[in-house]
Amino acid sequence: DNLWLWRADHTAAGVTTPVDNRCQHGLEVTGDDVTMYGLAVEHTLQDLTLWTGERGRTFFYQSELPYGVDQQQWGDAGYVGYRVGPIVQSHEAWGVGVYHYFRDHSVTAQSGIACPDHLVPYFHSPLTVFLNGNGVVKHVINQLGNASGVGAAGSTHYCPSASKIPQEQCNVGDVVSCSGTFWGTACRGNQCCPDSSTCPSASADFAGCPKPKAVDCTAGATGIFVV
Repeated sequence: DNLWLWRADHTAAGVTTPVDNRCQHGLEVTGDDVTMYGLAVEHTLQDLTLWTGERGRTFFYQSELPYGVDQQQWGDAGYVGYRVGPIVQSHEAWGVGVYHYFRDHSVTAQSGIACPDHLVPYFHSPLTVFLNGNGVVKHVINQLGNASGVGAAGSTHYCPSASKIPQEQCNVGDVVSCSGTFWGTACRGNQCCPDSSTCPSASADFAGCPKPKAVDCTAGATGIFVV
């Protein structure tokens, strides 16, 4: 709960540059089933938060990108304020905000948040905010959402469409919702959901979870959303 992980952007002697107080990431989550409440990470020199564990959840996230970086150090490197690793199957986050103030150089960053495409609907109300300075963040999450920065909006939110069509049946191994509703935590195949129930797209002979499926979409049950 309530972590503020901060690489110092100034000292008693004045402002710092990327060669000072070097720190790559504020938080790396490699374990499964980790939940964060009230997380803030600021000014680190690579992805501020890097999450590679499964079934992670974040409730409120505030980040501020490093002030002194240039295009090569940040924009060209593709760093973001919050990254979920490319092979993660299940992750959900509420209120993820990435703020930027490129103080010394005009930096163009592609996105504030990066995640596997199938997890985009599980980011609720993500946003980017231009505080001051130079440059632009072109998208909120992946290649979605409008720009914030010089010549663009001061802040921008991305609200994914809820128009995905419910599927009456899924295949074993599909990425689906644990609860059978669109906004539930995602799972895939032979996995357990956070409530210990079996993922709805698990195979019929999978018995590795304490509880059975809440919905069995592999059997043609209705009410499941395939991501």
